[in-house]
Amino acid sequence: MQPSRIHLFQGYGVELEYMIVDRDTLEVKSIADELLKHELGHYGSDFEAEMVTWSNELVLHVIEIKATKPEPNLNTLENAFADQITKINSILGKWNAQLMPT
Repeated sequence: MQPSRIHLFQGYGVELEYMIVDRDTLEVKSIADELLKHELGHYGSDFEAEMVTWSNELVLHVIEIKATKPEPNLNTLENAFADQITKINSILGKWNAQLMPT
């Protein structure tokens, strides 16, 4: 069965990319694979956390956080993204790392 089509502005596919850095020096830390392994239990490129998916597409110092599927409510996505960013930063603390602050 083919999924139903959505029309313009009925769903949003937000993607954010964050650099992983050392908490003290802000130097790049190439540990995106270890972050994903922490959640997956094995090395992999994507971790689906309900509405938000984490992925490592190209380089090991960047983690992409994206909507798992088009979402009709941007406010719901905002909360889901904030929760996952908090969770990721908590896990990265294990390596004295964090997402690059703005």
